[in-house]
Amino acid sequence: MFRIVVTGQIASGKSLVANFFAQQGYPLIDYDTLAREVVAPDSPGLNLIRKQWGRSVVNANGHLDRATLALIVFSDATQLAKLNQITHPLISLKAHELEMQYQKDGYEFVVHDIPLLRGSWMESRADYTLLVTASEAVRRARMQTMRNMKDIDIDRRISSQVSEEELRKISHAVIENNGSLPQLEQQLKRVLPRIKAAAKLKVSPLILP
Repeated sequence: MFRIVVTGQIASGKSLVANFFAQQGYPLIDYDTLAREVVAPDSPGLNLIRKQWGRSVVNANGHLDRATLALIVFSDATQLAKLNQITHPLISLKAHELEMQYQKDGYEFVVHDIPLLRGSWMESRADYTLLVTASEAVRRARMQTMRNMKDIDIDRRISSQVSEEELRKISHAVIENNGSLPQLEQQLKRVLPRIKAAAKLKVSPLILP
């Protein structure tokens, strides 16, 4: 099975790229969705989070209080590492199970939409990694308008992530998403034949443009 990985920093437009592949019929594993599933009410993940940070990170309905947890982990790298140690193994297990099911169903390709690729179980297993980029100004504007985030929260999120320079080192192609959706799709249509060619060869040399 040929693994296509879509990654990038916050608000770069990873989901748009992943959805492009889904519309082409490629099975998609969305790690943001998995991240929500592993901390669902009464889940082992949420129980571990409650044990680590107390009842303040769980609301009255038994759901994770994401805003409260974000204030804790995105202002302290040590706390963020603790959260990742809880959630990442659970997310990876679910992703692996989904991939095995897609393979059993006869799919030749699978797309992993994963924001935190660096250091993850998928980093060394990716056959073709697409890095989605956008300027910091564009990403900040998106976070302000689409997520209603404050500047201080934006600063914390950006500073907590791996740099674009580091992500470029482990990517095969870069998709720039500073413009319109049609411009983004044109880039993807150009890179798709390269992915299919790499799949036929089953090799994954880094081929940054």
